Amino acid sequence: MSYKKKIVKNLAIYFSIIFLSSCSNNEKIIPDTISQSDYELFSEGKKIMFSDHKKAIKVFDNIETYYPSSIYNERSIVLKAYLYYINSKFDDAEITVENFLENYPSSSYCDYMHYLLAMTLCMQISDVQRDQSNTVKSINKIKNLIINYPNSEYSQELKEIVLYIQDILASKEMNIGRFYQKNNDIIAALKRFQYVNDNYNNSVVAPEAMYRTIEIYESLRLHKEAVKNFHKLQNQYPQSKWTNYANKRVNNYQN
Repeated sequence: MSYKKKIVKNLAIYFSIIFLSSCSNNEKIIPDTISQSDYELFSEGKKIMFSDHKKAIKVFDNIETYYPSSIYNERSIVLKAYLYYINSKFDDAEITVENFLENYPSSSYCDYMHYLLAMTLCMQISDVQRDQSNTVKSINKIKNLIINYPNSEYSQELKEIVLYIQDILASKEMNIGRFYQKNNDIIAALKRFQYVNDNYNNSVVAPEAMYRTIEIYESLRLHKEAVKNFHKLQNQYPQSKWTNYANKRVNNYQN
């Protein structure tokens, strides 16, 4: 199962808990501008939300518009944000969540909404071949969520998301580094590989980055630096195939 599929599955589980826990209060406030009460709107929205997403979003919007003080407002916004998310309207989901967090900072749903925000940011991450400026923005926001809400029930999942995003960013750097190395721009390549070593040493491509660094030092006849980096690779990733490759390279001169 891919990580994004895992995210969608987990999000559905968390969402179902919120959805099923909704209470049913019959308070009615009927303004002149709409015939349905806030309770009737909320009930209608819940009833149709999985069969007619677009209409359900409009119904939940009506609660927010005509009943800004309604006890159903918080939950309707949560459901609306979720509907935006599952329909891949990530910009709308992000705006809805951020407005919710600003207007309801003490809500019991804040924990979930922070998690939904992280999921929304994560799902907007582009392929490693493309510009990653939004990815950097996403990881910084998610890190802030972890720092500001260390006791969140979703904190472990958020940490896993950070690692997932770091793998994407590191892979981007590796792609550029390999391109430079292939075209004999070895100094530019070395800088990319060292950046991965310094900033993404827990990523899946970190062992290869160290190996490529050793390759470049070897090509420059800087054998002492090559051996030094090999020892780092050996200590940090003793079971990696890249460690075995490096061992064969430096075996002739590391002593």
